Amino acid sequence: VSLQALAAAADISFLNHDSTFQALTATAKHDIIFDATRSLAAIAGGLTLTAQTGTIHDPGALTLLANNGITLNSDLTTGNTLPVNADPDPTGTGLFTVASGKTVDTTGHALNITAVDVDLQGSLTSGAATTTITTAQNESIGLGQTAGNLTIDEGELSRITAATLVLGRGTTTGITVDGISASDSRHVGLVSLNALAAAANISFLNHDSSFQALTANATDGISVQTNLTTTTGGLTANADFD
Repeated sequence: VSLQALAAAADISFLNHDSTFQALTATAKHDIIFDATRSLAAIAGGLTLTAQTGTIHDPGALTLLANNGITLNSDLTTGNTLPVNADPDPTGTGLFTVASGKTVDTTGHALNITAVDVDLQGSLTSGAATTTITTAQNESIGLGQTAGNLTIDEGELSRITAATLVLGRGTTTGITVDGISASDSRHVGLVSLNALAAAANISFLNHDSSFQALTANATDGISVQTNLTTTTGGLTANADFD
């Protein structure tokens, strides 16, 4: 389904009840509006939201789900938690994309992203709350100057603001960290790395890395082959989490 409200100052509103489509593209000249505690799903294809001259906003919690990726081409603001699942099946085709110069802002509430990978040309902010990025299927994560199935490079990390950033969970087969500078991690109070699939490890390789504070949990070892520092908080490592 393609919704196009392109007259001057035209909005698209999702109100009163949750909505589900096979796939959805919604483009409004002005705003895309949700009422509080709304859910929007695309159960077979992708979900793309574009507010050309305005914003996407929900005064409460908002849930976005799409089997084949979610693309946000405009600023998105919620008044409560924002769970985003771009790969619920999981088939490994669900990319989460925030367009360049745009911001996803949960105004101090939790932001939870599940995707096969992320393309953060724009910014994420959960303020004093936690942002979580993980995968539905078993995948590796690369942070910095290294690649994983899900990769967050230095620039993407620098555009994430959160009290705590959680990367990985029980589906994470390994995490590699390479070359995170203090300026890259300056907007995150605590980075929590979790490689918790069977026989998963965490490696700090090639270039030095610096965080404000860091926790690292792995089921099968942590390898530190470079300088690793924290600038304001502690460093906690558990190499045998299971």
